[in-house]
Amino acid sequence: MANTRSRWIVICCVLAIALWPNRARPVESDQLLATVNKPATVTARVPSSEGATEKLPPRARVIISVTNYRPTDDGTPVEVVVKGRTGDGEEREVGRFGITPDREFNAAEPSGALRFNLALPQELTTKEPVKFSIHLVPNKGQGKGATLRVGSVEIR
Repeated sequence: MANTRSRWIVICCVLAIALWPNRARPVESDQLLATVNKPATVTARVPSSEGATEKLPPRARVIISVTNYRPTDDGTPVEVVVKGRTGDGEEREVGRFGITPDREFNAAEPSGALRFNLALPQELTTKEPVKFSIHLVPNKGQGKGATLRVGSVEIR
């Protein structure tokens, strides 16, 4: 009986160690987390619908959902700059916004996320997927410690 118990303990320990790296991924590989040194990247496309024409509405919008934000360590403001590109094309600025008030938040539910609505430039209004990059740009200083997590990016 003691032999069976110790065997189960060993099996559980091996499984815990084997699964541990999957839960503790390095932050650098997180595509939805933006820092001053690394933008978040998300690919979005216009939702397809039955009978839709190839042409998109002239006022297409991109909606960016932010689920987590941490301001800079020294309290200097940062700006969020959104850029997009289709295929191998040149990256084009879509728009800018700031998080106000400038204090840390964490949306536990998707409904608690902050949403920002930006006009999609005509060059990016296409049925092709658009690769967006969301940058944190310090207005002053280095922006040390600032992070932003993107929940979703939609084109409508």
